[in-house]
Amino acid sequence: MTEDAVWDALARALAGEYEIVARLGWGSGGAPVYLARELLTDNLVALRLPPLVAGNEGQEYGLEVVRQIDSTLPDIETRCSHCGTTLRQWSRFCSNCGRDISGISPATSGQTRAQLHKLAQEAAAGRFDILGEMTRVEGGGLVYFAREIESGRVVGLQIEPGPEATVMMTATEFAAPDPSFELAEARTSGNAGMRRVSVSKERMSAPAVEAASAQKETAAKGSKLLPIAAVILLLVIAAFATCRAS
Repeated sequence: MTEDAVWDALARALAGEYEIVARLGWGSGGAPVYLARELLTDNLVALRLPPLVAGNEGQEYGLEVVRQIDSTLPDIETRCSHCGTTLRQWSRFCSNCGRDISGISPATSGQTRAQLHKLAQEAAAGRFDILGEMTRVEGGGLVYFAREIESGRVVGLQIEPGPEATVMMTATEFAAPDPSFELAEARTSGNAGMRRVSVSKERMSAPAVEAASAQKETAAKGSKLLPIAAVILLLVIAAFATCRAS
């Protein structure tokens, strides 16, 4: 697709509830994941959209609101602040040196959420604009989502304890800012009560539209063949009856 049709459909479906901020990438199960602001609370959340069954009229996605960062969100790329190992999972500890990389949280630092937010703003000044934060499920550390001033891309920032009572900031990269991508493979969902987001056929990629049109055309041909075959059968029966009478 040349533009993000899922983003557009999501923004329309959630108008007045959420403001879509950025696409983070692909989460577990091939689900596109978006960063959004919940308008009622002004908190950041992640919107995960597992693909459901596709029909002739378009593609449907389920909608899951994720309020804490966990393994269902897209993989990341960051470096351990202690040993420099490249990490791609939302785990609490470095896979190489075992250091706790979950970041500072109010519970462990003795500082309030507002104080930590101010500390993150000071560390990011001149390079990033802080959009808000979410907590990590593992370790409870705060991840500050921010937009890089120079490139406009959205990243995740963490503040970690440094030497001699200082703090360090590490950056986490998500998906590239290019919003175009292919629709994920459709599947059935066992959660019948899941909220749905529909992407119309007009907004789907060209191959998906062609496949849907071909399926519809085949079904139409089949419906025309049925009455024609019935007429032929009746003519054969009538001819057979005439021959027996003579």
